[in-house]
Amino acid sequence: MSKHTPAPWELCQLPPASWTYIQDKNYKVIASVGEWNENGELNRFHGDRPVLEAKANAQLIAAAPELLEIIQDIYNHYYFEGNFNLKDETKEKLEQVIKKAKGDNEE
Repeated sequence: MSKHTPAPWELCQLPPASWTYIQDKNYKVIASVGEWNENGELNRFHGDRPVLEAKANAQLIAAAPELLEIIQDIYNHYYFEGNFNLKDETKEKLEQVIKKAKGDNEE
């Protein structure tokens, strides 16, 4: 199995809201998720999903590598270290990646 593109991934939109996509830290496109018209109205999201659901899906996709990393950290911490309490750093990472996946980190 090949490795995925390393984190971080970011949900982006080209001005003036013509294309919504996910890119990596080197600004390379990972996935195209939607197209918008010049008025900023949704032209189409790839797939037949309602706009808010499609955006939520895109946010989750963008958080995927970090979700995998934190899940692996939890697994290693729980099973290999025999520690049933989460470290503060792990709790913070969990909170951050959950916010990113839910789109709660938008300003």
